[in-house]
Amino acid sequence: MRSENEINAHLIDFAKVAISDYGQNQMIFAAKALAMTAINVLTNPELVSKMREEFKQEE
Repeated sequence: MRSENEINAHLIDFAKVAISDYGQNQMIFAAKALAMTAINVLTNPELVSKMREEFKQEE
C-alpha cells in the first residue's frame, strides 16, 4: 500500500522533490541515520560480534 506522499524514483516528480528543501532535508536525515549507525558499530564490539554471527547464519 502506498501513501499519498510516495513518489516513484523513476519519475520526473521524484527529481523535483529530490532538489526541493524537503528532499534535501530528508537526505540529511538519512545521512545522519547512517552516520549514527556507523558510530554504533565502530564503538560497540559486542554489536559487531552479533552482526557477524547473524551474517554467518544467513549464508
